Amino acid sequence: MVKVANKRKLKWCLLHYEVEDATSKWATNHLGISQRRFQQIYKQYQTTKEVSSIGKDVGRPKKEIPDKYKTIIKQQYEKTLCGAVYFSKSIPCITLSGNVIF
Repeated sequence: MVKVANKRKLKWCLLHYEVEDATSKWATNHLGISQRRFQQIYKQYQTTKEVSSIGKDVGRPKKEIPDKYKTIIKQQYEKTLCGAVYFSKSIPCITLSGNVIF
């Protein structure tokens, strides 16, 4: 979903759209989002009467690496001193991607 950078602008657009001062087309151009997304936000605003936090806590949750794995990775890295892809293959007991390691 598109992040709305300025929450104050969004609230202003929602209030003026509600009193029919502004059109949804103008508001979407002003905010830089699609008309459908504005309609979704407006529907949510109608039910709760508050502007929700948009663009916060979106995406896949971050995986935590156990401390046991961290110590193994540090020890192995001190021995080999190589790149992430080769390094991930050099640890047989742990299967982690190169992005997770570094």
